[in-house]
Amino acid sequence: MNPTTFYYTDGISQFGPFNKEELRSKNITPQTLVWFEGLDNWTPAGQLPEMRDLFETVPPPIPTANVSHEYTVMPAAGTQRQVKDFSKLLFIFSIIGIVLSSLMVFFSTIMAIARDRVSYYDYFSEMYHSYKGIDSEWGFFFFIISAFLLVFSILTLVKMKKTLRARRQAQAKKI
Repeated sequence: MNPTTFYYTDGISQFGPFNKEELRSKNITPQTLVWFEGLDNWTPAGQLPEMRDLFETVPPPIPTANVSHEYTVMPAAGTQRQVKDFSKLLFIFSIIGIVLSSLMVFFSTIMAIARDRVSYYDYFSEMYHSYKGIDSEWGFFFFIISAFLLVFSILTLVKMKKTLRARRQAQAKKI
């Protein structure tokens, strides 16, 4: 027997006719009373072989092997981990980096000028003679390294300023 129209009831009202797909969309349960041509009485849908496929559940897919189970371990109540704050140390090193790199840029520039125009810069002659053995490529190398150090130090200070501002705002929100 392959019925084409179905009816169901909620105990108060009768609904239908529906085809099987429409009945599936009504989210009936195995206890819902249904009737179709060929049945003598209203019968729970779960007892009818024609309705079993409406209630079959498909198991979820098997998890793959690369699924990681991450767990967050919370500290016990009343305990807090102290996180070291390296912002002061980073600030000091940034200032030192800015000063040293500025000096390196200055002296590399003076060295390049003094190499070509020693007569104009007699007061740098001692420095010129001390750097005389260094090739012009090394002078350029020191200039590039010092410029990079200067830019890096300035960017670090800017980042620190933003981080400190964000911390202050977060603390203000907590209060």
